[in-house]
Amino acid sequence: MTNPGTLYQQIILRHSRESPHERRIAPPRVEGSGNNPRCGDVVQVAIRVEGGVISEAGFTGEGCALSRASASLLCEAIQGQSVAAALRLAAELRVLLSRSEPSTQGWESLGRLAALSAAADFPARHRCVTLAWSALEEAIRALPSGLDVDRQ
Repeated sequence: MTNPGTLYQQIILRHSRESPHERRIAPPRVEGSGNNPRCGDVVQVAIRVEGGVISEAGFTGEGCALSRASASLLCEAIQGQSVAAALRLAAELRVLLSRSEPSTQGWESLGRLAALSAAADFPARHRCVTLAWSALEEAIRALPSGLDVDRQ
């Protein structure tokens, strides 16, 4: 059986190097951006929403392996999800990272996003993981108010 730590490291490295979701999304779309001045990570997340569902997601930016992998995994995780589900996923990720006693328990429900649990034990790296998620939340706030989207 593969060691989960090794598997997670492989997922992070693949998404960092290959970044299968690193791309611009053609209009119509909404965008959000994140910047970590401490390390220089910068990310833009763009989504297209059709009928309250995220039909396409992509990111652009520069950053560390963890930041890039998080952005790529975010795009993978939210495509096909409702806007509300994407917001719940972002909130769950933040809760798991902010535990006073870091642990990999609880991450299983996040599927491949569990690879980001490696950062839980390193508070200085939490921003690397959440940068793209903050950009996603900004993009969702930029959605037209008349759009039939449950933001709860």
